[in-house]
Amino acid sequence: MMPDIDAKGLGQSEAPQSPEPAARPSVTKKKFDVIAYGINSFDEHLSLKPPGLLIASAVFLSRDYLLPLVLGLMSMTGTNSNLPWSAADRPAYWYLYGIPSVLMLYGWARRIPSGDAIARWAWTNGRWLLVAAAGLQCFSIIHENGMEAIGPGARSWTTAPLLITLAAIVVYLLFDRKVRDAVLDFPDALVRER
Repeated sequence: MMPDIDAKGLGQSEAPQSPEPAARPSVTKKKFDVIAYGINSFDEHLSLKPPGLLIASAVFLSRDYLLPLVLGLMSMTGTNSNLPWSAADRPAYWYLYGIPSVLMLYGWARRIPSGDAIARWAWTNGRWLLVAAAGLQCFSIIHENGMEAIGPGARSWTTAPLLITLAAIVVYLLFDRKVRDAVLDFPDALVRER
């Protein structure tokens, strides 16, 4: 009896192989100390979950985009949305200051292994995008109101608390270790091992 001969002429044909599995995410490739965080600090892609205050800061800094969206949705559902806010309260250039934080929120929403290059860039630079958005908003408030924005003769009772909030966000973004580590950790793209 003759053995089966395959195309390579090895004498026996190899059994068909199953498709190669997708690469698994690895904890060993992280750019930070993984042991400093508990198992519950990681999501299903083995990426560090972003702190809630980071996302809240991004939502606050993009309020000029999100608030009209929420009010529009509320009016479509018939909910009374008579809040003391209108687009006429802000100059048009204020909408430019929210773009960095909207980009960061896009990166957060697309923080999955199949996330595109823009989402990866926006997330990994998200901390600096939010610092830029907060700094631009601080500059705009001081530019519009002068130094009276922070003194006892402030033109509006909301300027000093807003400046303090923006400064607190900047300090948090710059000095919190988990924020730094979370923005460095975007899920690896799933590629097949060869």
